[in-house]
Amino acid sequence: MRDDARRFGWPKVLYRAVMGKCERFLQLYRISSRALAVDATFEPTVADVRIATEQELRVAVQEMPKQLTMEFVDGAMARGDACLAAFLDGRMVAFSWRSYSLAPHTHGIWVRFNPSYRYGYKSFTLPEYRGRHLLDLRRGDPYCRSRGAERTIGFIASHNLESLQRSARISNVFIGYAGYLRLFGRFWFFRTRRVRQTGFEFFVR
Repeated sequence: MRDDARRFGWPKVLYRAVMGKCERFLQLYRISSRALAVDATFEPTVADVRIATEQELRVAVQEMPKQLTMEFVDGAMARGDACLAAFLDGRMVAFSWRSYSLAPHTHGIWVRFNPSYRYGYKSFTLPEYRGRHLLDLRRGDPYCRSRGAERTIGFIASHNLESLQRSARISNVFIGYAGYLRLFGRFWFFRTRRVRQTGFEFFVR
């Protein structure tokens, strides 16, 4: 904890400890957004980063069965979602899904948002490739713009300090909070005003 405090400061570290105790019944997320790049110049990378084909996803299901199933892939593609992936020597080593309408979250909860936004979800990198920044998520921006999106929309748990730090590095801008309480077998959803303007919300489908 002292190491984390030197990195993030004691207030944030103590907040994370408290929220970790509450997450069984309370989820609070920071919502962020950024404009999708029109014609960006990206740093060189050793990986081939692009939208994965259906055949490549079927291969990935066999190689990463704990992370991808054909049921998930078929459902995502039926909704029009796309998978931005990083390949090394033809092998998928990292991926992140893009949605343009609605997407699953957890515990039967889904998210939806205005069609001018692109939402990213279900990201994963093989353990042996983590820390190398192979999957620059901005490389998918031109494709997302071709689908009619103009901005991103996404959320990170308010006590996930490492992910919040990474999000800030790619110029994501904080716009508000959203989340839910889970009490008496029901979900109680909430969101702040600026988040409501984007159409972003959690809901039970």
